[in-house]
Amino acid sequence: MDTCSIKEQFKKRLLIRVEVTGINEIVNKFRRLPQTIPDTTHRVLSAGANDIISDARTDVHRVSGQLANSGRVSSARKNDITGGFYTSYAAREEFRQGGRKASHEYLRPAIARHIPGIRQRMIAELMRLFI
Repeated sequence: MDTCSIKEQFKKRLLIRVEVTGINEIVNKFRRLPQTIPDTTHRVLSAGANDIISDARTDVHRVSGQLANSGRVSSARKNDITGGFYTSYAAREEFRQGGRKASHEYLRPAIARHIPGIRQRMIAELMRLFI
């Protein structure tokens, strides 16, 4: 038997079988994405907004405690989260200079500290939807 005929016989007998299992689960996962993505983003953004408000409370210049106590997440719709500090002087205090500290800002530093973590959490949660 020559080499050529051995190769031909080998080619005829070599079978490869590929079977995909769980295809229905994959299809169902993709069907749920239009609902799951907004729910996931809402959950991550709500948690992030609450973390920002909580952190900003610790930096608020306190005289009466009214400003610190006014911080809250006030609107949490599916695609946006609104929160802040709700006193008549909240913005003035955020942008005021002077006193013992060089500035009185409290909200902007908290936002800057938490944005990277919120972004990482969002990516991780959205990636989990596809795994």
